[in-house]
Amino acid sequence: MFEKCQHVQSAGLLPPGRRNFSLKSARIPAKKLLASGPKSFAAGHIANFQTSPNKMEIYEVILVDLNTNESLSARVEVDEAETTENISIHAVIDKQDVTSSDYNYFPAFQIFRDKLLELGYGIKCNGSRINAIQSGMMGGTDEIYLVEAGKQALMENIVRIWDYTDIDTFPDTKQQLDFLKQWTPY
Repeated sequence: MFEKCQHVQSAGLLPPGRRNFSLKSARIPAKKLLASGPKSFAAGHIANFQTSPNKMEIYEVILVDLNTNESLSARVEVDEAETTENISIHAVIDKQDVTSSDYNYFPAFQIFRDKLLELGYGIKCNGSRINAIQSGMMGGTDEIYLVEAGKQALMENIVRIWDYTDIDTFPDTKQQLDFLKQWTPY
């Protein structure tokens, strides 16, 4: 099974940086799946898998001090449901631990981002954009849609939460949810 998964990833069928299988809406950490022995899976059931032994994903992000408008680099560690059932995010900013956790990725990010906003920092990444939303099927991944009002979300609108974007406004979760209500046509 391990060799098959490595082959699938090395053949470019799965993007690097992904660790979780999505099987009938259940998120199963890869190490548990591999430990359970050989199984046959339809290709469509293997959504997000990485064979990396690392427990944490590390992201270098750019923060903006909202009082001085100065940029600084920060290291964010994300446990993508490897050691617990939740997505856990952690960083040390100005000697303060900032953490968040949720079963789904984007809500965990939103909690983390809101805590940074309370400390006076914005994150220059796609997840901080007002039009960032995540569908339920994306919940275990760091993928989101960047949508436009009145338009359907398309595959071409999918981006990664932590990828850098040059923004100068930093909405909180309430503002993103307000946008979502306006965007949702029903």
